[in-house]
Amino acid sequence: MGGAFFLERKGGVFYEGTRPVPKPGPGDLLVKIQAFALNPADWKVQGVDFHLIKAYPTVVGADAAGDVEEVGEGVSGWEKGDRLCFEGIYGNDDRTAFQQYALVPAQFAIKIPTKLSYEEAFTLPVAYTTAAMGLLAPAPIGAGLVNEDFEPLSDYSSSSALVIGGAASYLGFKKIFTYASGHHTLYLKSLGATDIIDRKTVSIDQLPDAISKLTAGTGGDAPIKVVYNAVGSQETHDAGDKCLPDGQGQSIVTVMGRVETNFGRDSGKKLFAPVGIIQVPQYKDTGKRIVRVWRRG
Repeated sequence: MGGAFFLERKGGVFYEGTRPVPKPGPGDLLVKIQAFALNPADWKVQGVDFHLIKAYPTVVGADAAGDVEEVGEGVSGWEKGDRLCFEGIYGNDDRTAFQQYALVPAQFAIKIPTKLSYEEAFTLPVAYTTAAMGLLAPAPIGAGLVNEDFEPLSDYSSSSALVIGGAASYLGFKKIFTYASGHHTLYLKSLGATDIIDRKTVSIDQLPDAISKLTAGTGGDAPIKVVYNAVGSQETHDAGDKCLPDGQGQSIVTVMGRVETNFGRDSGKKLFAPVGIIQVPQYKDTGKRIVRVWRRG
């Protein structure tokens, strides 16, 4: 038996218990978890009807790092003791993070570089996959912005948002406007952000005007083509909407939030709500490509 934290019911509390150690099937790795993250998704699913969770009590947890304990049939390139990080999938208690042992498909596991600790590595899986899904996956999953000459605006209030800046910079985006605390300026610019709007001096209601001033003199072309709302609230969604002029091709990507849109019929705006859970069937193909890119560094 292995230890686990169970969520007793929707809106309930977590409690400590035990459950059987799962047996890896073909293509699986059994992982002895050394550390797991408290992802925003983990506290958000505590109070909502999340479609992947079918029964309670349940074990949740989106991000973890640990060691390979056992290698399943047909798996190559892994051996017992290898360090790895992975993301869990809600609704399958054998494959979530808040426990001592978990299963992960080898094709979605990432080896941890020697320079990273478990606690550093577990911050990466969902942050990376959510950012990548929202930017790169084709519609209706994401905005499908591969190699497009777009200039995004991101709210840097989550771990996914930090990865967004790096991904956007890697793809050659000319301008990356960020709305975050000013004392993070140097760090955010090191990740690829080009312009920082300090949320301590510019309120969320003032953000559209601030963006308008930064993008003045562009010859009339809409400089902002995509807003990545990493907070996921209605307030940040509405501000992002106002940052996007009407026209063809503008997109708002909202993470882990239920928002109402006020887009006009002819606005040309699109809303995407990606989930960085690459093990669900509709995301697996894109997820495999995302993991391959990650492994290449």
